[in-house]
Amino acid sequence: MSEAINSSDNGRMAAYTNGKRRYWERKNSHLCTLCGKANDTGGACCPECRAKESERGRKNRQFYAELGLCHKCGKNRIFGSEKRCPECRAKVSAYEAGRIRTDREREKDSSRRRRRYQESREQGICVGCYKLKAVPGKTRCGICAEKERRRERQRYVPAAIPRAERNLYGLCHTCSNRLDMDGMKICSKCYADLKKTREAKAPSHWRRDNRMTFRSRQGYSCDPLTENAKRIFRTAPYAGAFMK
Repeated sequence: MSEAINSSDNGRMAAYTNGKRRYWERKNSHLCTLCGKANDTGGACCPECRAKESERGRKNRQFYAELGLCHKCGKNRIFGSEKRCPECRAKVSAYEAGRIRTDREREKDSSRRRRRYQESREQGICVGCYKLKAVPGKTRCGICAEKERRRERQRYVPAAIPRAERNLYGLCHTCSNRLDMDGMKICSKCYADLKKTREAKAPSHWRRDNRMTFRSRQGYSCDPLTENAKRIFRTAPYAGAFMK
């Protein structure tokens, strides 16, 4: 049994070594590492094989997404809107943290980002999320523009500002956003929330009793029940002691 396991392990190791050697031989000879045809694109695969691999990867990701599995390992389940499981994300983070990028790789990434930015800008797509349509005349959608404004505000405005000093910086007294109403210390959003809260809140008992007690001072007329109670009190046999 152990001899069979050792022989299978040796076979897999030999296949891995041969595949790695064949990969570098083809790449150094400017050949496609998959089909072996001439490749002058500078990449590892020819355009035909690259298109096939892209389509295969897309179908695999779609298949794993329908099953609710991680498209990286294909074993663990994902949570919410995530596309990879926590284990795969941790592996990628550890790899990127300990990896030293060369100047060629940095330049390649920069050129790819510039090309993607230019293509998205020409097509009218947001250059922040590369998903939604950009606002007419702008390069970002409304959501990404608001996020960018928040980052800029946090960068140039002190992070911890006392509530009593927020209006001096033109910020809302409640949420620290920019003031958009003249003569107000809170923004329009906080004002609308406060108005809804006041409308939904029932009057307290002390305010109701206070209105009943000082009704004459506020110019209110007494209801019939109150007038009837006063008449009975004045006409009672013991009322004379209180009326002196």
